[in-house]
Amino acid sequence: MNLENLTGVKDLLIGFEREMAALYLDGKINGPAHFSSGNEIPLIKIFRGLREGDYEYSSRIDLSPEGIKALQESGQIEVHDSINSSRPIFKGVKSNDWVFGSYRNHLQALLHDVPRDWLKTNILQGRSMEVVHPDYKIFTTGIVGGQLPIAVGYAMALKRKGSLDHVWAFCGDMAAETGIFEETTKYAQNFNLPVTFVVEYNGMSVDTPTERVWNGISPLRRSNTVRYFYANKVPHQGVGKEVGF
Repeated sequence: MNLENLTGVKDLLIGFEREMAALYLDGKINGPAHFSSGNEIPLIKIFRGLREGDYEYSSRIDLSPEGIKALQESGQIEVHDSINSSRPIFKGVKSNDWVFGSYRNHLQALLHDVPRDWLKTNILQGRSMEVVHPDYKIFTTGIVGGQLPIAVGYAMALKRKGSLDHVWAFCGDMAAETGIFEETTKYAQNFNLPVTFVVEYNGMSVDTPTERVWNGISPLRRSNTVRYFYANKVPHQGVGKEVGF
């Protein structure tokens, strides 16, 4: 994919999700599936590498409802104040890097050049949540936060081997409130491991508003973590209708 063509890549990602949603409605996908809509541009920017205007520092972020809406519309990514231009987030996700994600992973897989046909077959076989392939350097799981310690372990292995490759760990906003997120981000930063955590904030955990549960939006605590805000335009799981398979 030519990630410089934001609109073209966005259309490809949307087209894939719509095709999968149609197959789900037809009962062709033999298992649960989680789709994405509204976060294409921030993801493309992260995989391409952030440029001037793509991001904003935490101290300048307005976390009011109006501020969050503006971030959703602009597609800007929040970065920690202590981050510097040498960080991988400004260089993008390389082909040799590993991507670790959650059950909502189709867009990340496509942006990491996982073959479209292979991904489609995997989804049709009921493994939408488990996109795992060593050749494509991707690992996702349906266990909330389950990918994070594995990502850290792999990052430690890369460091011990002296590898220049990097690990990218994607998770949702409610997963970012769990203890395992705090432990993995802290451990990775304290031991200077080659991993970047990406929090995908849509404000919901299934049907539970994250901000209401925690009485606010937690600050971005570490330079190894970035966050983007988006309004998911599709149901948390499935397509909003009961489907037999």
